[in-house]
Amino acid sequence: MPTIGADIPSPGNAVVLAPLLTQRLRLRPLTIDDVTSVQHFLGNEELAKQTVNLPHPFGDKEALDWIQSAFDDLASGSGYTLAIERRPDGVLLGAAGLLVAPKVPTRAELGYWIARTYWGDGIATEAVNALIDFGREKAGLSEIWACAFSENTGSRRVLEKAGFQEDFTRTEDCPARGGPRSITYYGLD
Repeated sequence: MPTIGADIPSPGNAVVLAPLLTQRLRLRPLTIDDVTSVQHFLGNEELAKQTVNLPHPFGDKEALDWIQSAFDDLASGSGYTLAIERRPDGVLLGAAGLLVAPKVPTRAELGYWIARTYWGDGIATEAVNALIDFGREKAGLSEIWACAFSENTGSRRVLEKAGFQEDFTRTEDCPARGGPRSITYYGLD
């Protein structure tokens, strides 16, 4: 696994990914050192309820698998899932990522989660904006989309603040959340 601050070559589209810096945040590749925090945060039932497919409970194995998947995507250029940490103390606050469409390398899905303790602090909006800039300027993305549960007003506000426009809403089966849920989709062109 990469170490914090390492540049990671991305053979899929020739992107070299160094940490992304914002006023308050540093977005960097996930490492094995993040397992305990990731497991703790994603093991929170309130946070898990806001995700479409993360299991609950979320144990150490799930955290390791999730970080390995993020690393594999980064190495292949098929995704950019980054840890969100606070500057300057390096406290992990969450993660955000872009998953590139397999057949359309200029299109990606945005996803993110923030530890429950930090909801409402503007962290998600700041991280999402940094990731969008990276996607457009460095990864060659021309279309980014995202979705949120329709009742998740906080996440929907984050997307709208970042410039996403609501496209449509539909009910989908979400087995990890107990069945059908209303999901609102957003686009950013």
